[in-house]
Amino acid sequence: MLVDVLRRFRRPPSSAAATPELDPPKGAPLSAAERDAIVVSVVAPRLKPLGFVEVAPRFWVDGSAAPARRVFEIGLLKGASMIARWGFSLDFAPHLSRRRIAWRRSNRAAQLDVCLDSGRDRASFFYGAEWWSRDMGRLADTAIGQAQETWQRGSTWPGMFDLAREIREREINSMFVGFRTQLPLAVMFLTAKVGDLAQARAELDAYVRERELPDAVAAKLAKRLDEVAGARTGGGAPTDWVCELSL
Repeated sequence: MLVDVLRRFRRPPSSAAATPELDPPKGAPLSAAERDAIVVSVVAPRLKPLGFVEVAPRFWVDGSAAPARRVFEIGLLKGASMIARWGFSLDFAPHLSRRRIAWRRSNRAAQLDVCLDSGRDRASFFYGAEWWSRDMGRLADTAIGQAQETWQRGSTWPGMFDLAREIREREINSMFVGFRTQLPLAVMFLTAKVGDLAQARAELDAYVRERELPDAVAAKLAKRLDEVAGARTGGGAPTDWVCELSL
């Protein structure tokens, strides 16, 4: 079969060297349902004690400390591999879809606003179920450990603001689809949340110019910035908000 020919010429991923007792070229191809079932069986038990629930395929959310929801995702890549992503979904940061403003204020609607990923550390499902289960377990253990450090760092508004700004300035995961679309909004609204409304408005002006947004959309975003900054000092979200982490 063609897949057998490909296996003979395809080099195992870097994780193969770390598991010499398992021969990677052997194993039947997995269907999408089989592949995802193994992901859930491996990842869910590791996240459940931390308060996470699966709200979409390979996408887990802990909304116990909203308006900042912790997120963990296993994302599908080309080349029969997957990557881990994690971070925060912010209830107060809007999403723009076709120049229309949308809000993500529930676990089921959550998306990654502030996001890190496992980079070159990925898991491969090319070599069958046994390999996939072990490789996913290895990736999950490493990524969840790194994610807990991220969630701890972002457990206050100033900490999360610094984290989001560092991701942007260092272009840590610039290939992520939300890096140039959602991250600027997250930085903008976190800037307002920590009390620097003037800089938040400057961020908004740059965002509007770059994307040539209609005046009506720009006005709605500006109004929401004022509301977020006002909540910081006049009721609403406390200035010293701390995410209660289940670490």
